[in-house]
This record gives sequence, structure tokens and C-alpha cells, in this order.
Amino acid sequence: MIWCVRNVDFKGGLEAVVARFGQAIRQIVAGLDTTLPTDLQPARAKRRQDLTDAGVPAGLACELADLDALVSAPDIVTVAERTSRSISDAAATFFAAEANFRLDRIVAAARRVPANDYFERMAIDRAVEQIAGAERRLAAHMLATGQSGQQAVETWLAAHPEATRIRRSVEEIAATGLTLAKLTVAANLLGDLVKA
Repeated sequence: MIWCVRNVDFKGGLEAVVARFGQAIRQIVAGLDTTLPTDLQPARAKRRQDLTDAGVPAGLACELADLDALVSAPDIVTVAERTSRSISDAAATFFAAEANFRLDRIVAAARRVPANDYFERMAIDRAVEQIAGAERRLAAHMLATGQSGQQAVETWLAAHPEATRIRRSVEEIAATGLTLAKLTVAANLLGDLVKA
């Protein structure tokens, strides 16, 4: 909901928003077997199995297991629209970029950073939004190589050697336990990487 409030124009009404995102998100769901990086597939399969073992009907277990990946769906739709690339290309590239830069782990860790007051919570939310914006721009830049998925990531990284240094710096920051200050630095580094 917060993502929509920050990133979606509701002037055309809720029906227009549903029309814009609904079909595209269904396409993302249908393609998860091929667009989600192979290192993330076992966790998805385990989640499905755990839910099924707990008595959840198989269809519902599949839908629930996909929710972690679908957190990125609105961003993927936005990237596809901005780049005029297919949902499949945008999803494969977005997930590959996220995996290469470990952005999903950084955002998950950021959400666990303690906030002592309202302003610290706002700062954390702002840093997470900066990371999400950088991730959208990063995926768009990678799609601009004319490729998609891991191939687009590798081509873009080869053309941007500073990205490896920034990626290492962000990983080091995340590995030492995120604080508000470290999160802010990581968000700024990622923002610098994709300034356009």
C-alpha cells in the first residue's frame, strides 16, 4: 500500500491501477519458475512444501510461497513500462540485479534496524525507498544493454567496473550489522551507482 501511495498516480481511479498492474503481476507469477534466480528457487520450493505439510491446500501453498518474490512485482512492472521491455525480461533482470547486489537481504535487514523515534523510522523508510529507486534504475540500465536476466547484469557490470567496488562496500556494510547510519551510506552508494 505504501509503495502505491508513493509511486502510483490514482487520478484515473482504482480500476485503472488494477488494470495497469493486475495482468502484469499475473505474468510475473506465471514466469517465476524461469525468472527467479536458481539460488532462490530452493527456498521457494521449501516454503511450498512446509505449507503443504502444514495442511495448506497445494494451490494456496504455491501462492503463499510466491509472496516473497512478488514484493518486487510493482517495481518490475514500472521497470518494464519505463524501458518498453517485456514483463519477462524486466522480471528476470530485476531479480538478477537484486541477487547480484543482494538488495533483498539489505532491505530485509533494514526493516529490522531499530528506530528510537518517529524521525528515525522516517529515515529508515527513506533509505529503503532510496534503495528501491536505485534498484529500479539499475534494472533499467541493465535492460538498456539489449539483453535480459543474468546476461544483462554481467554485460552492465563489465561496462561499469566501479559497480564491483560499490557492491563490495554495500555487502561489507550489511555484513557488519546495519544501523541507521550504515543504511544511509549504503542507500547513497547505490544511488550514486545509478545516477542518470
